[in-house]
Amino acid sequence: MKKNTIPEKAGPWKRLSQILLVVLGGLLLATPYVQAQADNEEVVDLQPFTVLGSAITRFDQESGLPVSMLTMDDIEAGGSISPGEIFTEMVWTGSPEFEESSDGPNDARGDVTSVNLRGAGPGQTLMLLNGRRLAPHPLNQTVNQTPSVLVNANIIPAGLIERVDVLRDGASAIYGTDASAGVVNTLLESDFIGNKAHLRYGTESDGNFTEFLITYTGGFDFNDGKSNLSVFVSYFDRDPIMAKDRDYALAGDKSIFVDTDKWDGPFDRRSSHSPWGRFENTLPGSRDQLFQNGVAITDGTGDFHIHNPAFTGDDDDSRTVLADGTLLGYDSLPRNERLNIHQWYTLTSKVERKNAFLSFNHKFSDNLKLFAEAGYYQADSWQQRAPSVSLGFTVEPLIIPAQNYWNPFGPKVFSNGQVNPNRLEGITLQNGDPLPDEGISIKWEGWRSVDLGPRIVTVDSESYIATLGLSGKVGDNWYWETGLRYNINKATDLSENRMSKTKVLASLALETPLALNMFAGPGVNGPEVWENIEISTTRTAETELLNYDLRINNPEIIELFGNPVGIAFGFEARGETYMDDRDPRLDGTIIWNDDVPQNISDVVGVSPTPDSDASRDVVGLYAETLIPIVGESNRMPLVHRLEFQVAGRWEDYSDFGEVKKPKYGAMWYLSPDILLRASHAKGFTAPNLSLLTSIQRSTTGVVDDYRRQWDPGNSDNTGAEYIPQLRNNLGLGPEQSKTDTAGIVFRVPFIEGLTLTTDYWRIKIDDRIGTIGPGDITEVDRDILNGLSPDPSLYSVGDVIIGDPRVERAPIDQEIMDLAAAEGYAPAGAIIRIIDPFVNEASRTIEGWDFGLEYAMPERSIGKFTLKFEGSYLKKMDQVEIEGDDPFSLIKFDVNPRFRGNTTLRWRKDNWNATVSYYYISETEENNVTDTEGNDWVIESYQRVNVAVGYRFTEGMFDGLSATFGIRNIFDEDPPLNPSERRGYETSLHSNRERFFYLDLKYRF
Repeated sequence: MKKNTIPEKAGPWKRLSQILLVVLGGLLLATPYVQAQADNEEVVDLQPFTVLGSAITRFDQESGLPVSMLTMDDIEAGGSISPGEIFTEMVWTGSPEFEESSDGPNDARGDVTSVNLRGAGPGQTLMLLNGRRLAPHPLNQTVNQTPSVLVNANIIPAGLIERVDVLRDGASAIYGTDASAGVVNTLLESDFIGNKAHLRYGTESDGNFTEFLITYTGGFDFNDGKSNLSVFVSYFDRDPIMAKDRDYALAGDKSIFVDTDKWDGPFDRRSSHSPWGRFENTLPGSRDQLFQNGVAITDGTGDFHIHNPAFTGDDDDSRTVLADGTLLGYDSLPRNERLNIHQWYTLTSKVERKNAFLSFNHKFSDNLKLFAEAGYYQADSWQQRAPSVSLGFTVEPLIIPAQNYWNPFGPKVFSNGQVNPNRLEGITLQNGDPLPDEGISIKWEGWRSVDLGPRIVTVDSESYIATLGLSGKVGDNWYWETGLRYNINKATDLSENRMSKTKVLASLALETPLALNMFAGPGVNGPEVWENIEISTTRTAETELLNYDLRINNPEIIELFGNPVGIAFGFEARGETYMDDRDPRLDGTIIWNDDVPQNISDVVGVSPTPDSDASRDVVGLYAETLIPIVGESNRMPLVHRLEFQVAGRWEDYSDFGEVKKPKYGAMWYLSPDILLRASHAKGFTAPNLSLLTSIQRSTTGVVDDYRRQWDPGNSDNTGAEYIPQLRNNLGLGPEQSKTDTAGIVFRVPFIEGLTLTTDYWRIKIDDRIGTIGPGDITEVDRDILNGLSPDPSLYSVGDVIIGDPRVERAPIDQEIMDLAAAEGYAPAGAIIRIIDPFVNEASRTIEGWDFGLEYAMPERSIGKFTLKFEGSYLKKMDQVEIEGDDPFSLIKFDVNPRFRGNTTLRWRKDNWNATVSYYYISETEENNVTDTEGNDWVIESYQRVNVAVGYRFTEGMFDGLSATFGIRNIFDEDPPLNPSERRGYETSLHSNRERFFYLDLKYRF
């Protein structure tokens, strides 16, 4: 298989264009013949192609395919009006990789959510709209250390959904090799006649959170009923949910919810980076302790911080505390001085969303139809984060120069002759010498710019979709459909109230009161200071998809044992592009320090990220046959019907080469009411386009296993310092998967209307894309360096000692050489960068059971009741990080519950209707919190009950109006507590919505 190459820029899809010209040209030449044939055919219903399961037969009660249909009744039962809620509350989905609570600068922020069937992970679920692919959301996000781009479910107009078909089966052979976990196909209303308006308003019981939706759907026939034009427009507005409105989220120290005598964990989520700065002196050659009038005002390594005058006590009485608001002799803040940054955070973004969709259908004849679609989506989202913080610019420390006007260890006299009013008196060095007249510079260890205000993030997202196609019938049983879809998605992420490193340094160098003051807490830096420092950063991204497909099937091509054999085949060609344009201060255009290429970012607190630009062409062919061994013509006892499915798909990727994947299936009806079924399928997921460019991040926790052996007290070696981490894709290949399913459908003959289903499923993903991890890399590096000679005569000042080439180190100096030699080790400089490449070493095995019940009870005098239950049980979720390691289970790990279930009871009587729905998620565990016996914290099970009652007017002035009043989360259940999470709960698993009342009005006229 060919290795991937990184395109210099997104090309015009030359190969795809050539294919499309040939195919479309052929269709144009063939259209007159097809038209003539179609005019001679009798009236038939064209075979549908936008449903799931087999490409030959439509799913219904008889086919037994593992397709779940989510209808508008199901959606309205839960009271959801946002696609994100609709899709993530399906019981077969795992936690979404993209979610609206994401707020980091490298997250896919904004009005975005994804679908993750079975929790299989990025790229394993295929999302379709009206049976065809969608381009992914343009903003990528790191999932399990790997950049990912996924389809944004929120672009789908929820108010136009007719139903959602979910194929919970390996569908790679028919729909695409990336459908290993299944397919989610949303079908929208079309051929609409009349006018329909929909108004929805809802609010939480305390009024802090409201939602508003208004839609219009209209359509009409013309050309003597041969043509139909339908239009849909909608506007949705939602308030934000702030952490300050939820006690469990606002609390900076979660220990107030926990018995700390029993439980141990990272409960205190307050930040040690506050407006009361943390610093370190920079005396040449050493980090000396400083004294004032003989009293130590720094610790033994020269660290100190400014004491908050709001706190008079100290957790450690052995420390020396001077006057409030001055210097405290160590750099780590006592717990009672830490800052609760949760007061600024947004839990759910404010969103303003607009959708428009246009569909046109025209029947040239009863057997030839043209269809066209055009869709538009635009959303603005708003959220905020805590004010910017920096740990001293990570790799290359930020130095506050001696001449800074506010530096307490500054010069006696500034260069303009002015006496320094802020220099502390009586300062002496560790050796007893007085503070130099010229002063000393200070290293910035940590400081938060609260005067600048919270970081504001707004994201503008847009999507344009256009589809044009033909469908028809030729001969007795040949059905065909062809279509061309173009989809372009754009997003602009704007982050305000950020700081430029170069501007900060320029301000710190000032010898006037306009210099940035980090030494006096909040309220001291006014607008005149910030106007020279404050910046906004932008991230603009775009994805495109051009997709052409041709599908042909014949459900009765020949007969076998008197039963019809079906065949289907198809062709698909698509071109995809991805572009991510980072702010000039992040992509290397505006560089903070040319001498430190690992940290070129000029934005405080944000890692550098280069621009990305990649493209891919894919050509695919598939074929499928349904072979009926037993059917209507030769039924026998216990074999009412027996069919086998054989399918295969070939695809050619322009960057990864060719791949072939099969699928085999069988359906055996023991009787008309009992069906057994099984399938086996293989899949292939190519690395997404955002992986075709290397990325760099700065991270803590990189422990230098080698130097820690002989220099354990140095913070450079303990993982406390930020280290750049480069992730490249050299040699990266695709992920491989196998999906096995088996199930039973039982229509209970002695209880009319009751159907029970059970399905077993297993997904094995090999060559899963991930990273090796700094820990494993530094262990290898340690072993190599331990083999070097400790003889100091073999080394010179300035040498760069190399162990594992993935670990880049600074040159050695004399101090390092002397220390290493004294301990019997070879010298080595501090780690300055880790190269942690993406690799195909991980694997994941997921196994479980699905259960279903549908009971349409016979109508009685009190009305008609319908009961529906769906549940999914996770039996196994084992992951192997590196080939050869033992697997570890992810079940109950944070966001992977054992069981999810959804039960809905509906009632209808004349014009009245009512619904009760119950949603349940079983418990999970948090292994960062343990009790005295070593047991993990249990994140309790979660349940939510929704109720609604409605009435449909059929006469008088309100004829055509339907009104529904509903309550979501009627018992006002809070999400279960996870005390180690900053927000206090699992954002991708549980909802932060309180009791919510809504009124829903629909008017058809």
